[in-house]
Amino acid sequence: MHDEDEHEKPLDPATERIQNKLRMLILVSGLTMAIGLVAVFSAIIYRSVKSGNVDLPIWASGELLIGKETKIISSSLDGDLALLTLSTPEGNEIMVLDMRTLTVVSRVKFVPDTE
Repeated sequence: MHDEDEHEKPLDPATERIQNKLRMLILVSGLTMAIGLVAVFSAIIYRSVKSGNVDLPIWASGELLIGKETKIISSSLDGDLALLTLSTPEGNEIMVLDMRTLTVVSRVKFVPDTE
């Protein structure tokens, strides 16, 4: 077996300079990527450790009386407020509840136009 390195011709100085520049560029880009990965992972670990004790909202529990023929079509939450879309015999309505006290903050009824 012949070693291929024995038969290679030496590089001319210009090619050798370009090869050294490329080696340096690869080294710098690799170090930059490694520093970036360390920064990202340290930020993730810091945030996960820092947010260990999160205060959850304390909501009231109880009953909310609605009519027998009233149906809840949809609901959504925004902080301590709940928005309920109701279907009543008179038409649809929107009700906003404060979840801490279970009180109705506002109520909008949709009535058909009589004109």
